[in-house]
Amino acid sequence: MAEAAGPDPRGLTDDGVAAAVAAHGVTLLDACNGGEFGARHAVGADGSQWVLKASPMPEIRDRLPVAAATTGRLRDLGYPAPHYGPSGHVDDVTWYLQERLPGTVPETAKPTHIETLAALAQRHADLADRPGPWPRTFSDEIDWAIAQLRHYGGVANVEELAAAADRVRGVQLRTSDIAHGDFHLLNFLAEGDEVTGIFDWDFVIVGDWRVDLVVLAFWTQAFQHIGKPTEPIASSAAAAERAMLAVCGDGELAKMALWITCREVAFSTLTHTRERVDWTMQRVADVRHWWQ
Repeated sequence: MAEAAGPDPRGLTDDGVAAAVAAHGVTLLDACNGGEFGARHAVGADGSQWVLKASPMPEIRDRLPVAAATTGRLRDLGYPAPHYGPSGHVDDVTWYLQERLPGTVPETAKPTHIETLAALAQRHADLADRPGPWPRTFSDEIDWAIAQLRHYGGVANVEELAAAADRVRGVQLRTSDIAHGDFHLLNFLAEGDEVTGIFDWDFVIVGDWRVDLVVLAFWTQAFQHIGKPTEPIASSAAAAERAMLAVCGDGELAKMALWITCREVAFSTLTHTRERVDWTMQRVADVRHWWQ
């Protein structure tokens, strides 16, 4: 899905994973950019193009059938989502193949990309095949993240986050939609101005489609500008924020923005150094006004 070489962590170079993939007639190729755990291009004996991902996260195992069913429904509607192929487990690593879609991850998202992504997110509305557990799930995840930050210690503004959690606890969200759950700038593909694919549906959830716009705006505002020219980033960040504000009331925005803020910082405490945790906390300060 991306052409330049990228990370190739544990699992993607494991001989057991390579053998398991080969048993399905798939040959591993080069590494590709992106993701916490990396990815590799692959090709099937019939010429089919795939991307291999591998993860030590145990919950991935149960989420893959949901991701495959969701993307299947979306493709039937003409949505640019990948087919999920073979998957398996080697030791504590879950590996899986996604169809390789056309395009690459843009170095910088353009306002035209953001507008298309916002329109695609809106298509997630009312696509759930059952009601979701929101907003309880959101409150539970926010509470878990705050508890994790307190346990980790030394993270600024934790009590401010906790106070905000109490304020938004009663805010009601939609329950009949699907949400990608990780709808950010590294999970879409484009050719020029055209968005050609949305991938990595492993954490698709049932609830409120608008959370995908909040995640998109969050990433565009807080992270996309690092080491990049100011003007194109400012334009795409403004486009993402406009799309989000057009459909979210103040309370709904506060709850969803608090959720993604807490999730990103808590996740960084589990996977990164303290220096990176502090850096993440500084970045998310850019969207503090959304949940205050």
